Amino acid sequence: MSERTCSEDGCDGERLARGLCSKHYQRLRDHGPDFVPRPKPDPDRKCSVEGCSNGSKLKGMCPKHYYRMRRHGTTGDPVPKAAGECRVEGCDEFVKARELCSLHLTRYYRTGSTDPSPIDPVKRCVRCKRSLPRAAFPNRKRRICEECFPLYQQEQRAKQMNPHRARGHDVAALLKAQDNRCAICGCRAEDAPRKRLCLDHDHATNGIRGMLCIQCNSGLGQFKDDPARMLAAIAYLERTGSVQKVRQLPRRKRDLAAAGRKSLEDAQPLAEVVTLF
Repeated sequence: MSERTCSEDGCDGERLARGLCSKHYQRLRDHGPDFVPRPKPDPDRKCSVEGCSNGSKLKGMCPKHYYRMRRHGTTGDPVPKAAGECRVEGCDEFVKARELCSLHLTRYYRTGSTDPSPIDPVKRCVRCKRSLPRAAFPNRKRRICEECFPLYQQEQRAKQMNPHRARGHDVAALLKAQDNRCAICGCRAEDAPRKRLCLDHDHATNGIRGMLCIQCNSGLGQFKDDPARMLAAIAYLERTGSVQKVRQLPRRKRDLAAAGRKSLEDAQPLAEVVTLF
């Protein structure tokens, strides 16, 4: 053994640290000096199953007999099962494994028994805390009774349309102040698309402005919240003859809109335009 080879017996690797090669030095760091390596399998060792000449790989058996033992519980050739041989009494399904059909095999793996799990005839509502029959729960996946389910749906819708919930904005209070109607077109929430109103906010200040239907909210976004663009669109429709009906708005709405028209040189009376589609 030269001075530059590993100090382990039978190793001719180049010395790296502490007189050991890279492999033995890493083994020393990971497992300590008392590590005993697993003996290498004998390449000439045969499968322990009688009549098999394949090499032994797993627990003294070749891979074929090892996995056959795991699946069927025996190393013998699997016998094809016919219908009616599931060992559960009264079952006439085809056997899949362990003399059980697919259904009973799944129960056996999950619970250790082929008997069905007992089903509790009552469930407890997580809202009203009452124990009721299972028929009183409209949604099988949620433990909410049929009396509490409409309130639960309203709460879920409010959470979905309220991105400013963390800031303390109360959607229910906004809807009550607007009589559950869109602040622009006045349609009720149940008549609006998707049966709900959206929370409208100012993109510049991120402040809450009110509740709008999806169509009005999308329209404001398409016009970039710019009153001048909206007035230009009205003038365009009037100029191109796309207006079917023009009627004067009430004075209060006309006065509120006047603030957005001061910058226009040719200010005209604001009108409600109904276009042809």
